[in-house]
Amino acid sequence: GQFFAAGVRLVWFVYLIERNVTVYTGSETFTVLPTNGTLDGGDVLPGFSLSFADLFAELDGPGASATES
Repeated sequence: GQFFAAGVRLVWFVYLIERNVTVYTGSETFTVLPTNGTLDGGDVLPGFSLSFADLFAELDGPGASATES
């Protein structure tokens, strides 16, 4: 709620382990995107688009390991 009270219009919570994103457009208004989804900027960042494959590519890149800390 505090983000939106301060004038924020879009919040993305990225969950690395679950590999999904929750998109908030209001303090009570949100959408959970699936693991094969694509982020877009809506009317806040028109034209912005980022696939989850690209977003999470670093986790899958060379040297990535489930046991790394």
